[in-house]
Amino acid sequence: MKRCNLCGGQSFLDQATRVQARCAQCGSLERHRALVQLIERLPQTQAAGRCLEIAPLNPEVYGAWLKRRGWKYVCTDKWRTGNPNDPRAVGFIDYEADLTDLFMFEDASFELVIVQHVIEEIPEYYRALAEIARVLTPNGVALLEIPYDPKR
Repeated sequence: MKRCNLCGGQSFLDQATRVQARCAQCGSLERHRALVQLIERLPQTQAAGRCLEIAPLNPEVYGAWLKRRGWKYVCTDKWRTGNPNDPRAVGFIDYEADLTDLFMFEDASFELVIVQHVIEEIPEYYRALAEIARVLTPNGVALLEIPYDPKR
């Protein structure tokens, strides 16, 4: 039987044209569950550390999963009330912040930074990448998922 590796859920819902793509319990998609498999194998993530996630899907993906493993988890989004073009409810975020200016975090604050489907929306993406590099520890890992668009 298929199980969600984030929450253990066993029921899956269709997502657009993909059959049984979304976990009914935590809302994770295939890409979220695949990233968890990667995180579990990285040498830098074998011990609990500090994680920053930008624009999280919900409190469960990846926050609750990392917390259950002893990680200190912090998340930010540009809008606490939600992106005008994205219906996600993000009232649960820890900080309202623009990825190009993470002033509230010191240098080398996180061993892991997760950013999915955000970089491509930032005109000055190089500033966002510089901020990610600044808040990462020297051996830290940034997992960036950036959809491919041949027009950009």
